[in-house]
Amino acid sequence: VIMAVDFLRNKLNLDIHLNLIGGISNTASFILKKTLKRLKGTSWLHFIKPLPNQDLVMHYHSADIFVFASSIENFPNILLEAMASGLPIACSNRRPMVDIILKAGVLFEPDQIESIAHAIEKLISDDDLRVRIAKEAYDLSSLYSYEKMSEATIGFLQQISNQK
Repeated sequence: VIMAVDFLRNKLNLDIHLNLIGGISNTASFILKKTLKRLKGTSWLHFIKPLPNQDLVMHYHSADIFVFASSIENFPNILLEAMASGLPIACSNRRPMVDIILKAGVLFEPDQIESIAHAIEKLISDDDLRVRIAKEAYDLSSLYSYEKMSEATIGFLQQISNQK
């Protein structure tokens, strides 16, 4: 994502900033250090320590676009949070992300800088697309709740127990 944003900053000559929120593993830290050495400048790149959930809301609401580049997830709560915040989303084309976001985002291949950059560029350059998918993502997020999931789980367990 960092390299994709750097590419777009140079290509489009836009003052794009990237906020990365959360912790980082040792492996990712090693890769990050190598990536940062390749950049000419990093004043546009902001690292924010892990935040309590209530503080994340402010960051979601101040963002213009949300990029979710994960390639492996069990259930991406962060993606749902961004959807519920009404953000236009550029998202990894891997499962389960595509099963959750459906058509309410611009999908990309998370291992390809060009693919990520293209998805972000589409959102930057197309106001109608940005507004449409932000609304679709927001509407879609209402399908997910702890209440609905617990009801479905209990119903499923009752159905299985009745089959015996």
